[in-house]
Amino acid sequence: IGALPSESNGLLAVYRSTDVGRTWEQTWHPQTGKAPRRVISSTVVGADGSLTINAQDDKQYRSSDGGRTFTKVPAKYRGYAQWTRTGYIATGDGNSELMASEDGVHWRKLEVG
Repeated sequence: IGALPSESNGLLAVYRSTDVGRTWEQTWHPQTGKAPRRVISSTVVGADGSLTINAQDDKQYRSSDGGRTFTKVPAKYRGYAQWTRTGYIATGDGNSELMASEDGVHWRKLEVG
């Protein structure tokens, strides 16, 4: 994630390793008209091998092929997603709502208090 010529917080590249990080392949790079462009959250890596990216205007994109292609999908969480020791935590439909996911694929509303 970094600055693109026309946007801040642009997705500059996706890299993939299939050998525990010994070698890396760039699977995605920005092009005009190619989504996602402006990123508002860290990438969520699912236990099923998927990548989910939150983009501008509450759009969410998912890749099932190591980041080569992304498809717009219904948002399971909103805003910023953060990895913790127990899984992902993200904001939900309102700023006061939190969502949790142990695997980056299945999300549930987190009850606080």
